[in-house]
Amino acid sequence: MMEIKKKKYEKIFINIMIISISYYMVLRFIFPKYFMPLIAHHSDMIDYAYDSNGMGIIDFIKVPRGVGQFIISLFSFSNYQITTFFSVIITLINIYLLFIVAKKIFNLEKSNYFYKIVYSILVFSHPGFYINYTFDIYSSISLTFLLLLLLNHYYNSNSNKMLITIILILLCGLSKETYLVSIIVFFFFNGLFIEKTKENKIMIILSTVMAGLIVYWNKNIGSAFVSLSSNQDSAYFTSFKIKSIIKTFLYYVKDWGNIVTLVLFVVVVITVLKNRDKLFKIVMLIAMNLSAYIPYAILPNHVVPHYRWLGIAFGYLIIFAIADIDYNKKKQKIVKGIITVAILLILGINIVYVYKDYYWAVKPETINYNVLKGFDYVEKNIDPGDNVLITGLYDTEETIYKSMYYLKNRINYECNINVLTTRNTNINNWVKFTNVKEIPQDTLKSFDHIFLYSSDGNIKKHINLKKEKLDISKLDEIIYPKLAEYKKENMTLVEVLDLGNIYQSIGKSTMAINTFKQGIDMSQGKNAYPYYFTGNVFEANGDYTKASEYYKKAVEIDNTNAIFSDAVERISESQ
Repeated sequence: MMEIKKKKYEKIFINIMIISISYYMVLRFIFPKYFMPLIAHHSDMIDYAYDSNGMGIIDFIKVPRGVGQFIISLFSFSNYQITTFFSVIITLINIYLLFIVAKKIFNLEKSNYFYKIVYSILVFSHPGFYINYTFDIYSSISLTFLLLLLLNHYYNSNSNKMLITIILILLCGLSKETYLVSIIVFFFFNGLFIEKTKENKIMIILSTVMAGLIVYWNKNIGSAFVSLSSNQDSAYFTSFKIKSIIKTFLYYVKDWGNIVTLVLFVVVVITVLKNRDKLFKIVMLIAMNLSAYIPYAILPNHVVPHYRWLGIAFGYLIIFAIADIDYNKKKQKIVKGIITVAILLILGINIVYVYKDYYWAVKPETINYNVLKGFDYVEKNIDPGDNVLITGLYDTEETIYKSMYYLKNRINYECNINVLTTRNTNINNWVKFTNVKEIPQDTLKSFDHIFLYSSDGNIKKHINLKKEKLDISKLDEIIYPKLAEYKKENMTLVEVLDLGNIYQSIGKSTMAINTFKQGIDMSQGKNAYPYYFTGNVFEANGDYTKASEYYKKAVEIDNTNAIFSDAVERISESQ
């Protein structure tokens, strides 16, 4: 008995090590090139931490996704790093639970550590995972309850099995609505194709009704996801048109809906054609994978890649179908090896195929690392109560701006930090974010320190206004440090256009127009982009006639680029 327990704990330990090491190796060597998982990629993680503080039990009942928010609140009492740490832990737990689910679905008797390693690396390597695990913690919590529901279904034979299932459906749906459809799909396959028990058939109806009630409840208490906005400009505009739903759904499943993954599916299915039960299980996993995206298909304006990882964890479980194939003869083992290698290549190619859609999320991480590294210098040079201005971090994703909260958690005193941005962002909470167009230049003198960052995230210059005077002649370069890089002769057309966009971003429209006209002269009127960017300036200033003139000129030069034709159409509606 002791020996059995010992082996059981050894397997648990090995599984945990496989997941943890795979997680570390991927994040360390594939994505950011450094290992800082506690720095949230997306600002929502910070919002989760702050929004849940100070809430009472009744408050969680009144808010949408109350279960998820309550669980987050248990870890957000200190700072957002604790919340991010929780998101990491729950993600690793989910992968471990997926191991157990795969073992039960495919009746795996052996440990199959090779396939677990392959599965872990592929899941963590998918760029959708990288931006999702620090973005949508509600989905991670919801997935945990879904996996517990599956394990309850497979392992629980007691009379309370259905009651526990109902509770888990509630907890899953009240954490986030995402996986409710996947639950319905699970019982649909088990009730009609796999187990065909009366209990499973009842659960098809019951899970469908419960899903409807949960969505109705969340809608009535104000869930952003199911607000069903009729405003076509809203990110949560809801369309039930078939063409719109199909188009949006295909956007989300493009990580799976390409020729590479279809080949993978065919390869696996061919190996299990003689096993009808296993074939249905594989189809069930794929269906659960794809159905996770159905709730988002009615939101055509909310197409963001954050959610494209939601079903990947289920989809990749079919790797374990190969592990369950019993080849006794030498030739059959060779065939199994060939199939395994083929699947690895196919999934690896698929990750490369979708990587370009996530590059925007991965690219800023080196910059983010430089910003965080520079906090040592910032911390040493500021005192309690100082007014600090951060400039220059304009070419990065919002994670750079929000990482200023990390600085707050490093120092034990308060000072006033203002970060200049080119976005319409103003979060009044210890760290303030101000659009560069909205800060009067004469107020720069009121700061004690100004830290100028280069576009790669390094501190380019520190102006200590306690010890030195502000150079009035270089105010523009202080607000936008990158301007100094263009103070040279013989600029390329790309640099001229970039300079024009910088002037536009800091509110200097005349300078922007003059710079773009310089680009028109440089290209001898043969490049459409200087005209297009000039049109942008006039459109932003409300001069739609002039904007239309330049947009039409861009289309004349290049009528194949939809950006130019869309601008002409957009401006004609505004006139």
